[in-house]
Amino acid sequence: MKFSNNLLYQFKTQDSQYQSILKMAQQNISNCQLAFFTTSGALVSYQLSGTGEQWREELSYFLIQHSSLLQDNQDLFLRKIIFSNTLYNKRLQNIKLQRLQKYIVFKSQFCELFPSFEQNPYTYYSKLLQWFDSKKPTKTLIFAYKILVWSLATRGIEH
Repeated sequence: MKFSNNLLYQFKTQDSQYQSILKMAQQNISNCQLAFFTTSGALVSYQLSGTGEQWREELSYFLIQHSSLLQDNQDLFLRKIIFSNTLYNKRLQNIKLQRLQKYIVFKSQFCELFPSFEQNPYTYYSKLLQWFDSKKPTKTLIFAYKILVWSLATRGIEH
């Protein structure tokens, strides 16, 4: 199904996830870093201690305040800065940290494959299933795929 540009524009302007990513996209980070950071946040966006909107705003704040650290050491940024300071993602942190650790292992592969994700975001979803050894779709992996598409869109890469 192909949406009209007007309908897509209306949807994006009303979608809080897109708006949060748009704030993050204004930082001086590469498309790959933005996509990896936002999808990392998406992979741990369940069983929140606040609303999804609060969690995404918190992620935006962390990125804006600490973008230089993100460029230097994304692993530290994701594990320490976010989870040690979060107000809205306190539940199941050990499980979420394990998931994040598993994803961080694939960061170099993510960046190598990123041009193919830009061309066809569905290749990212296929890789997610492979990386997480998932035989079937899960809500969280589908959400990470959606966030990748939004990340690309904030940088003018639309499908």
